[in-house]
Amino acid sequence: MHMSDQIRMPGFIVEVERKRVKNVNLRIYPRQGRVVVSCPARLPISAVESFVIRKNRWITKKLKASASNPLKKEEILTDGSRVFLWGDSKQLTVKKSDYRNSVDRVTNSSVEILTKYPFSHANLEAVTDEYYRREMKEVLPGLIQKWEPKMSVSVADFGVKKMKTRWGTCNIRHRRIWLNLHLAKWPVECLEFVVVHEMVHLLERLHSKRFYQLMDSFLPDWRDRETTLKTFFKNGSC
Repeated sequence: MHMSDQIRMPGFIVEVERKRVKNVNLRIYPRQGRVVVSCPARLPISAVESFVIRKNRWITKKLKASASNPLKKEEILTDGSRVFLWGDSKQLTVKKSDYRNSVDRVTNSSVEILTKYPFSHANLEAVTDEYYRREMKEVLPGLIQKWEPKMSVSVADFGVKKMKTRWGTCNIRHRRIWLNLHLAKWPVECLEFVVVHEMVHLLERLHSKRFYQLMDSFLPDWRDRETTLKTFFKNGSC
């Protein structure tokens, strides 16, 4: 199957597999966000499109029924989508592979993914999220080590996870901080702001006057960095 063998519908993409079959068959994989149509090799694409249009409502209902497919339309990733890495916009390039399911190469202009399911937006999101997680775990130790002596605090542990509305959290008792893996999309300066923010909580639990005085002391331009973040995380908080 080639990357061109697809039909784009509002909210999902249909993979078209041409086989030695007599009828058109439809398969839906809600967990992966995949819609697959197998059809006779010589069937015109217009006939396949008509079939998909007739099934559109039923397909949409099946996909929405899966709680594991929470993506909004504007968040769907496909070959050619724009993605961000440390503040730089890159084009997502997706290639079919029977053996790989990961980011294969990153250049100044693109992020290349090799995957068995090139038309599954849920799969592409999972692959890119895992890449963001690895990037974060490479950068975070250096930032934490940079600020521990400056702030006279010690971070016992840190973690990276996907968060819908927060940039980070801090467990004061265990001196553990968690960071949103999507911070890898924005400039490192923004990640540094969140790291400092969470570490300040080790000195001041509440968002009190003292908390913001400490933020001003350690990172005078933190408000500018926060503004940059808010252009992406519209409802984000620390």
